[in-house]
Amino acid sequence: MIVSVKNTFKEKILNDKFTLLFLAVILALGLFVRFEKYSETSYWSDDMSAVPGGLYWFYPPYNFFPGLATNAAPPLGHMLIGAGCMLSGEDFSSVRDIKPVFYPGREELVGRQMALAENYCHFPMFLFGALALFALMILAFTLLDRFAALWVSSFYAFYPHLLELSRWVKEDIVLLFFVALALYYLWKGLNADPGYSSELFFFILASLFIGLAQATKWYAGMFFIFVGLVFIIKHWNSFKSVVYKVLSLADKSFHRDPSQHQRHFLIVGILSIATFIFSVLAFFQFSVKTFFDTLKVYHQFNQSISTASISFSQLWRDVLFFLIHGNLIDILIFTASIIAIVWLIFKKQKSLPEKFLLSLVALFMISALLFGIAFELVRVFLAYGIGLVLIAGLVVGEQSIIWSFFKNKKLWFGLCK
Repeated sequence: MIVSVKNTFKEKILNDKFTLLFLAVILALGLFVRFEKYSETSYWSDDMSAVPGGLYWFYPPYNFFPGLATNAAPPLGHMLIGAGCMLSGEDFSSVRDIKPVFYPGREELVGRQMALAENYCHFPMFLFGALALFALMILAFTLLDRFAALWVSSFYAFYPHLLELSRWVKEDIVLLFFVALALYYLWKGLNADPGYSSELFFFILASLFIGLAQATKWYAGMFFIFVGLVFIIKHWNSFKSVVYKVLSLADKSFHRDPSQHQRHFLIVGILSIATFIFSVLAFFQFSVKTFFDTLKVYHQFNQSISTASISFSQLWRDVLFFLIHGNLIDILIFTASIIAIVWLIFKKQKSLPEKFLLSLVALFMISALLFGIAFELVRVFLAYGIGLVLIAGLVVGEQSIIWSFFKNKKLWFGLCK
């Protein structure tokens, strides 16, 4: 039997010395391996595009929208990278001469300054790598029991690909931090009493962090759809009432919610959408045209990964490739998540946290079906696959088959004989 998850963070941490000690050890070691040999970390891959693109924001007036200084990705992640470089005090003013979405020649313009500011340019990645670990641990202990949460925390503390992403000058680690916080506040909003100000507060925070994630990477948009669906399902009766009124299809046999419930539904929904739009457009000069123009340029240069298309055959090939070429840790996570998913699907009475975890898995599957990068690129999988990792933790939960085996004294006594 797999555990029914709880949602009290304080009970699992502050009131349990065993859990607190192990979590402290995991956190300390996780931070150590992240910051080890900090000064020896060098530039990799396409850092020459990411760093100058972030620096361009700090040298107005602009010859073009600064978001186009990179590969037309959303600006926030690159702005943070550029801010880290600027802390070095080096003069990067020659970055004004770079061309939009064109990388050759950038080494000659800012290569020397980037070499001198290398430690500073990497600082945002190390910082958000640590912050993402904190956020993911909090999310795990909020949704899972202590043993499952410790297992998930260990995974995120020492997973090699996440450690690499915490050093690489790629903005995906920033997105992971925002998504983890958004999911935490989304759960708080889902668990809050309907009609209270706390629910409004949590859904606005969830929308804010999803907006910041969207301002960091384009693929974060699926998470806002997820937030919206969770909110609608929670207020399903109010949603139907509002839709019926808007469409003027009133049904006398339909039980209407009190008007105050409908008003609360509209207030929370409208303010959440407004928060999301504001937090995204703030980094596109508050211009809808600039947003879509940048997205159009990105799609032009990245059609293979930015075009949505349903392909079950491609998804099956991606799964087979993963199983054949994945490392032992990846395959164990995948197997554990499949076991937990199958168990939860056939479980008759599911708790609210279990339904939330299944919905996160559904988000991943739909995203993987529409966009191959959700399964193909590890840095994208880490965000979309949060639900898979969390649900895999249920297999080692307090009431799981594995834990029950170790607690069965009679069985151990029989084996010792």
